[in-house]
Amino acid sequence: MKYMLFILFSGILFSAEIETKLEREFITRGSDNSLTVTIYGQDIDLPTVSEIGGVRVTGISKENFFHSVNGSITRGMKVRYSFSPEENGTVEPMRFEVDGESVWSRKVDFFVVEPHQNKSDPFQLEIVSEKRKYYLGETIEVRAIYKEDTTKDVIERRYEEPSGDGFWKRGNSQVFKKVEGTNSILEIIYTFSPQKVGTHYINSAKMRVGVRSRRRDSWGFPFETVKWNEVISNRIHIEVVPAPAKLVGEFDIYTEVDKLEVKSGEAVNLKLEIVGDGNLEDLKPFGINIRNGVVYDEKPEISHQISKDNAISTYTQKFAIILDKNGTIPEIELEYFNPNSGKIVVKKSRPIPIVVVGNSRSSKAILEKRDGVVLEQNCTSEKVIVGREESYLFALFGAIGTAILFLIPYRKISKFRIFSKREKLQKLLPEVYKSSENLKKARELEKKIYE
Repeated sequence: MKYMLFILFSGILFSAEIETKLEREFITRGSDNSLTVTIYGQDIDLPTVSEIGGVRVTGISKENFFHSVNGSITRGMKVRYSFSPEENGTVEPMRFEVDGESVWSRKVDFFVVEPHQNKSDPFQLEIVSEKRKYYLGETIEVRAIYKEDTTKDVIERRYEEPSGDGFWKRGNSQVFKKVEGTNSILEIIYTFSPQKVGTHYINSAKMRVGVRSRRRDSWGFPFETVKWNEVISNRIHIEVVPAPAKLVGEFDIYTEVDKLEVKSGEAVNLKLEIVGDGNLEDLKPFGINIRNGVVYDEKPEISHQISKDNAISTYTQKFAIILDKNGTIPEIELEYFNPNSGKIVVKKSRPIPIVVVGNSRSSKAILEKRDGVVLEQNCTSEKVIVGREESYLFALFGAIGTAILFLIPYRKISKFRIFSKREKLQKLLPEVYKSSENLKKARELEKKIYE
């Protein structure tokens, strides 16, 4: 009430010092509009404005003016706020400090109307989706279809993609082009993933089309300019409902190893792939537990591929596994909800038996969690290998070490102990369970060697 009275009195006292004007009172949804505030005075302090009528301000421009008419001087500033509303709204009064006094702009209402296109329009744009109701995490495929009359002299296009609160755009869009008669048609395919339950909108796509236009100046000379056409699509109403599982879609699971028989201390490289259409970004990294073994896992990678027919995502996680005796890589289980069948589906990879040649005595197992990686270590060999590349690297070091042993006199060998830290770790592993100091030293050596 206090502010309303102040606004009322300010309008009476300072109505001649400030003017408020909307570019358009009725606005096509999604199109650009502007509010111009003209302030008369010399010392003007502007407020900080980030929203107008609940809509984000997309641009602010200022212009100072100075007029002198019959000895009467008028000066001030014009401030233009740009915004693109999606719903009806109200521009509330804003306070400006002018020559040490507070003045207020007036309240202004604006009204939003739906974009309308005719089949005869030279430029047309619409967005479509397969359905209007989706599960949380389910893939939403949206197609933006732009049609352009090729007889028009188009020299520039400025496109704005569809978007929406509560949706995450997955991967890159794909563009397909075709020609039908005098029309060129672009089809742009997007995949979205809903992030929260409720009723949401995927907002309009927009295309500004610049057409060559010929005009004459005030002297009658012809010149070329650009006439802009603003084309705004419909928007899509989406209802998002809870899903019975966090992972939603349809998937297949695959595993493969680079070898089925290894020497003691040699790594088996396992690759896990999950391929399908769904929210693989919400899948947590898998862990593998193997008795009498060491498991190193890498950070998963997710890739997306969109075609004209479907959208495919691939989840890849790699592991390096070291066993000191025969063992089996256990099955990996994947559970997800299939929105097409309406059922919970469980798929499992196959167990993979690994034969270890040249077993040696084993040390007490160490279970350590470091930097998000679970390390189950029952290591007897001096070579603890993270991956295939490291295996080749250590083999190279071994060859170099052998050459050094043959080429350098025995009395000098102690200066070139390439694998001394790993030898220390090998000797220390059987003793780690005897004291916390031994365990601490083993961890420090392991960190220096493998990080």
